Amino acid sequence: MLNCCTTLNFSSDVTDELLGITLALQQDVDDLSQWSAANKMVTNAAKTKCLSVTRKHLTNKIIDGSLNLHLGNSNIEQMDIQKLLRLTINRHLCFNVHAEELHV
Repeated sequence: MLNCCTTLNFSSDVTDELLGITLALQQDVDDLSQWSAANKMVTNAAKTKCLSVTRKHLTNKIIDGSLNLHLGNSNIEQMDIQKLLRLTINRHLCFNVHAEELHV
């Protein structure tokens, strides 16, 4: 069995509405799911995560920072910290947690 990791990203100005960002990302998730099914691959909803990255001082400008994304009938879990390619990052692109992990 082959396991692979796919990363979707979307860049936007903080003035864009969160709904527009959510719709664009949801379309990407839907496209990936359809492509996977067409190529006889399974996308594991339980392992699918979402990490919204902003600068610390921009967090206050985003009223509701959660993206309501789903894969099939499952909601995609929102994360504050995530490991990607052995690098642990948080939603402000601070690497403090990663640095602490290296010192252990």
